Amino acid sequence: MLAVIDVWLGRLLALGAALSALLMIFCAGSLGYGILVRLTTGASSIWPIDMAGHTLVYIVMLAAAEAFRRNEHIGVDLLTARLPPRGRAIADRWAALVVLVTAAVLLWTGIDMVQFSRAINLHTSDYVELPLHIVQAAMPVGAFMLALAAARRLFGPPPAQEEEP
Repeated sequence: MLAVIDVWLGRLLALGAALSALLMIFCAGSLGYGILVRLTTGASSIWPIDMAGHTLVYIVMLAAAEAFRRNEHIGVDLLTARLPPRGRAIADRWAALVVLVTAAVLLWTGIDMVQFSRAINLHTSDYVELPLHIVQAAMPVGAFMLALAAARRLFGPPPAQEEEP
């Protein structure tokens, strides 16, 4: 059963990372377009800068869970590398618990934030004027994915017993 969960969780988090990568390409392309417009016409194109800011929220939130699953997040390796294997396993579980709690708080507040922005019809205060809840939706979506990854690490076998993909 755990293998099936791992497969589906891996697919979900890989999809989030792939979407994040596509958004990075879009962000770079739109900024390149803005530079090209300025160089060729002398006019400023404002929307690429606005969209870069909005997509950056999605880039970070969608990729965070996959980075955590792969153990590529920022850690205090200077301390944990000196611990015995049991100490490293405890430190890893503690980190997973902290990430799970943080993700739960982000999920809770993110849902509340999106509902509030949608209820009063807030829009971004830039040239693009997107409905703000669309930009903010990245937070609860990414937090949910991060919570799944953290729960898997917290309640699953320790990383030392898992096989690397």
